[in-house]
Amino acid sequence: MSDNDLSARVAKLEARVEELENEREIRNLLSRYGYNADCCRDDEYVDLYTEDGIMNLASGGDDVRRYEGKERLRQFITDPNGHSKPGYYGKSMHMQGNNVVTHINKDEAIVNSYSVVLVGDGTSRPELYTAGNNQWSLKKVDGRWHIKERRRRNLGDKYYVDNLDATPA
Repeated sequence: MSDNDLSARVAKLEARVEELENEREIRNLLSRYGYNADCCRDDEYVDLYTEDGIMNLASGGDDVRRYEGKERLRQFITDPNGHSKPGYYGKSMHMQGNNVVTHINKDEAIVNSYSVVLVGDGTSRPELYTAGNNQWSLKKVDGRWHIKERRRRNLGDKYYVDNLDATPA
């Protein structure tokens, strides 16, 4: 095997390892998103976003809500009555990392995944609160993946198909 062949093989392996590491880091980011939201780790939750990060939620009909920038995201997550049904703060389980499809292009990525949220009071079986899909626009900043925008649409909502088969431009 020539030095050129060996160099080409090593470069190919390095690129593949980098891709796998990025995919793993992105899955961890989605897991931290749900965990931080569920455990009322509000500062850690906000830190997952870029400075100009956006939460874009449709909750049925024409109700699309946007929270843009870290200050608005902090207001969203810290107001126990402002972002979901009153009384759900600290009593929900966000599952964002299932059926993940990742499209990575250098330091940007588009990720599609399902979103399932359960709610419980600790005394009975948890109940399904909502289900839908996400489109995550991610950006790598200082070597770490962050959320640039999360678009979530409820299952059956008229905007639901907006998130399907999305790939980066």
